[in-house]
Amino acid sequence: KKRMDRTERESTDESSDETEYVVEKVIDKRYGKNKRIEYLLKWRGYGQEENTWEPLENLDCKDLINEYESRHGAKSQTKRRRNLKSTGEEEDDDIDNNCMAMIEKKYSPELVIGMTDYGGQLAYLVKWEGSSYATLMSSKLARFECPNLLIDFYEKRASWSQLTPPPEQHGMEKED
Repeated sequence: KKRMDRTERESTDESSDETEYVVEKVIDKRYGKNKRIEYLLKWRGYGQEENTWEPLENLDCKDLINEYESRHGAKSQTKRRRNLKSTGEEEDDDIDNNCMAMIEKKYSPELVIGMTDYGGQLAYLVKWEGSSYATLMSSKLARFECPNLLIDFYEKRASWSQLTPPPEQHGMEKED
């Protein structure tokens, strides 16, 4: 099956025996297996019961995807920020703007490189998967977006020392 956008269909040879599926509208978006982006598509000439989730890499309807993203992209970022703000301070917005942009571009945090004090708040330096780019991320956003990476970061830096208990605690004291 080949799925085509509306401009491609017009230029296709009608004598082709391959069935053409034309995307009418992008309805929704989700993250499928391995955090792959998938879109719910409405197919031209088919009912809503025939809508399907398709991975981004299989699609050739950029204009419809851009239209969907322009309508919904800003809403999802605003909603995500609103959820984060309701749980704490708003000062984190400054450093999290770059992080939210990376997340909206579908990058995932890959590694916590370090941590620092940023305006009195704890912030992490985060490297993004598939990019050489790293940004500061507030601790609040990091706990929300990449809690396992924070655990890995701290586990690698945990140092354990063997303390010898004081001599009186080695054994029980003699009673007279």
